[in-house]
Amino acid sequence: MEAQRITTREQAEGLPLLLNGKEVAELLSISERQAVRLAKEGGLPAVRVGLQWRFNRDKVLVFAGIE
Repeated sequence: MEAQRITTREQAEGLPLLLNGKEVAELLSISERQAVRLAKEGGLPAVRVGLQWRFNRDKVLVFAGIE
């Protein structure tokens, strides 16, 4: 089953406040590897927690142009 594309902030309200790389990749229609690369390069706001990356939902929406 393919994930439904989120195009409005209202649709994103059901997502957790902190997203993992896989969730961000699905939201942005990119690979998880690309999401992590964007985080490492500073293009996509994220924090590293141990070996994993966490992304703030609202900042990802702004990055994606969804407001």
